[in-house]
Amino acid sequence: MALRICAVFHSDKQDGAAGKPPAVAVNPPMTMAGMEKIDSLVAKIKNDSRLTELKCGGIYSSRLARALDAASVFALHFDQDIRTLEGLGQMANKEGDEVIKYPGHEAEDVVIWQVHACSEIQELYQNHFADYDGRDAEFIVLTGHRPIIGGLVAWARGVVGDRGALDRLIKDPELVKDGYVVLDYDPDADGISEVPL
Repeated sequence: MALRICAVFHSDKQDGAAGKPPAVAVNPPMTMAGMEKIDSLVAKIKNDSRLTELKCGGIYSSRLARALDAASVFALHFDQDIRTLEGLGQMANKEGDEVIKYPGHEAEDVVIWQVHACSEIQELYQNHFADYDGRDAEFIVLTGHRPIIGGLVAWARGVVGDRGALDRLIKDPELVKDGYVVLDYDPDADGISEVPL
């Protein structure tokens, strides 16, 4: 049985991290305008034909503030608690051209973040959905960051561990044009796949 995932990119985040200690600078919250964008995205997701026949069975987020802000909007709309997963967050923040990394995570890059995200999805499925019998068809909302969700999309496209290809996909404006992507994870099939409209 496949796990349907609605992977939502956090929206606009607050600027001003430059010059702050790295442990603070990696964790800016979303702006109010960003919160409004996520709130308007909920209706679009509720009307997405890939999700309309399903109920929201859980909300999972990176531990970073901007992803948690996005998750909180979904939590209110779907009356769900938020579960945080370490592997859904890159411990970094891009401020202008500068990438600020959380202490102890300086060597991490898009390849490592992809590995963490893929492992997190596999573990999530194994621990929470492997015995799912399909009686109540569900999807989960996953809120995160462009490098993480881009890494999952790359996995679905057969791109694993290729830094250049990951960078190109993550920077592609088409990746985030809708604000979210819909994926299926099925360990008995090909792993993860994109669900077309």
